[in-house]
Amino acid sequence: MRPPAQRAGAVSLSLALLLSLPAARARAQGMVWGVKGGLNVTNVTGGSDLFDSKRGVVAGGFGVYDFAPEFGVEVDALFSMKGAQSSGRSLDASGNVISVSHSYLILDYLEFPILARYNFHTGAEALTHVFIGPTLAVKIGARFDYGSSTADLSAANVLDSGIALGASIDLGAGPRKMVFDARFGFGLTNAFNWSGPDLKNQGFSLMAGMSF
Repeated sequence: MRPPAQRAGAVSLSLALLLSLPAARARAQGMVWGVKGGLNVTNVTGGSDLFDSKRGVVAGGFGVYDFAPEFGVEVDALFSMKGAQSSGRSLDASGNVISVSHSYLILDYLEFPILARYNFHTGAEALTHVFIGPTLAVKIGARFDYGSSTADLSAANVLDSGIALGASIDLGAGPRKMVFDARFGFGLTNAFNWSGPDLKNQGFSLMAGMSF
């Protein structure tokens, strides 16, 4: 049998651990804010192999609410440069196929992903998330660059919707954590309202940032 002092110490330690569980659970829940940005590699589907991927910038802020240690919701507000590039043949501002040496289809959006997240620990200072959810984007610019000419793409729809899925990881022990995010997004609606082919956005994003 343990001496009374050891038994008292064990009971005190057990009580401390039990009392710390609600506090740890509370810290795991609640609202977290942050910023992140990085690289977009995007293309459009439905162009009959007219287009190749192009690179752009994606950046903005995010908020996360964990309503349980394992589950949460993330809402982003991102400036996202999308579109594609082509060589030899492309589409004009009306959606007709034309011959060009090289061209860029440039679509800029303010995008709002709403992501359901599953959280799991992968180390003492690492929290990993997998997520999926719908996206809604508002067009803030659309143009077609070919050679030395530029044409506004008024046929680009103001709203674009899609699905985003991916994974992210938070690194750090303090309130401020480094965030790394990789996701794939694909459009559900046509990016253009014209007589040309039905083009939908798709792309892969890599971002890094900080939560606080």
